[in-house]
Amino acid sequence: MKKHCLLLSFTITMFLSCTPPEQTDFTDTNDFQEFIELRWKINAEGSVSSSPCISDNVVYFGSAVSDIENEGYLYAVETETGKEKWRFKTKGEVHSTPAVSNGVVYFGCDDNYFYAVYTDTGKVKWRFQTWSNVRSVPLVANGVVYFGGDDNYFYSIDAETGLLKWKLKTLGAVSSSRYIVDNVIYFGSKSGYLYSVKLKTKSK
Repeated sequence: MKKHCLLLSFTITMFLSCTPPEQTDFTDTNDFQEFIELRWKINAEGSVSSSPCISDNVVYFGSAVSDIENEGYLYAVETETGKEKWRFKTKGEVHSTPAVSNGVVYFGCDDNYFYAVYTDTGKVKWRFQTWSNVRSVPLVANGVVYFGGDDNYFYSIDAETGLLKWKLKTLGAVSSSRYIVDNVIYFGSKSGYLYSVKLKTKSK
């Protein structure tokens, strides 16, 4: 088992850095204990396919309401107690995994909007309209939020104002995660292509 875990860790590091690691740190499997108890669970009133995002002891995730068409929520839940801090209602299912930056949580929705919501109040800061579902995982970097949509576009939005900076037309829906390194952003499309986009740096 330990050999398998080390191999998995090495493979993940190779994928992220594309260079062989000099040393791979991995917690010994003996440090993991057996299942003790269920700490808590929360009823999201529908399916949860959005992966959780944790920031400042709060877990954020989206849901799709089972019995009501075109309705979903983004939840903010305390990690220690499972107590709901707030929920933000949308007019579509929320399958997008959220991202948190500077007191704002960003996520996409099947109502064709991409949202920025304040983490402390659950009130909307801004929303940006696209032409289809938004199910990709957003990335926030240098005051800009990047995400893809099922409308075949990859978007760059000002994280503070919600205004469009630029968008790139692709050959298929963009629902993948994205990775940025050395001012180049990489993302995939359901068209079968992987895209590499050079970003302009701010002049000093």
